[in-house]
Amino acid sequence: MAAATVTGVALAGAAIGSAGPDAQILQLGREFDAARAAEKRWFDEVYPSIPVDKQDAAADVQMDVTGAIVAAIISTRAVTIPGLVVKARAVAYCHGDDDVHGLERDLVDESPATDTKLLWSLLADLFAIADARGANV
Repeated sequence: MAAATVTGVALAGAAIGSAGPDAQILQLGREFDAARAAEKRWFDEVYPSIPVDKQDAAADVQMDVTGAIVAAIISTRAVTIPGLVVKARAVAYCHGDDDVHGLERDLVDESPATDTKLLWSLLADLFAIADARGANV
């Protein structure tokens, strides 16, 4: 299956190769990193120069690229800790916290809902396990 492209960012097809059980989601993780880096650069360099009344629409276009990769991550099963970390990083991104190494414990403590507290606790624990195992988070 050929890879699809969304605004210049390739999305992995069904088969990536025989690089392990999570090859596809790990490839999506690399694509997520590249899209997120481009998105951050755009917000730092271009966004401030856009007229205020057009900023939201322009930002939506930029975030659609990363969003398409997140959608692919959602539909891809993870079976290893590194694969789960890709999904966890996508969750953190969707909740506005990209700095997974600095994931604040008060996100757990200050969250108003129990399910959100559990989510942040799960993410913090998963990132800690990955860090301890030397996984590239």
